[in-house]
Amino acid sequence: MAMRWRRAVESALREGAPARALGGVRLTFTQWLVLDALRELIADTDDAVNQREVAERVELDHGTISLVMATLEKKGLVDRGSDLTGRGWRIFVTTRGARLLRDTAAPIEAVSRL
Repeated sequence: MAMRWRRAVESALREGAPARALGGVRLTFTQWLVLDALRELIADTDDAVNQREVAERVELDHGTISLVMATLEKKGLVDRGSDLTGRGWRIFVTTRGARLLRDTAAPIEAVSRL
């Protein structure tokens, strides 16, 4: 059942209006999952969060999160900066990332109801 949902979400991300609206930016399932978790964490804390918190939320290892965050940053969907200690990243969703999440919400909700 989880795999069917994942395939449906991947299809919605691949075929939906969000990619067209954002100049062809496409997200993988993992990228969307991490971006959406980042949005939720920021809403919960009302502040930028670190990669460790995102890794814990989505239950992915730190190496995977680091690669996904770098990709999301290259796509202009997140912005990262050093935390005060200089040992970690503070991350927030850019306006472009927030727009993409808004645009993907309805198609993903629709396939989640199936």
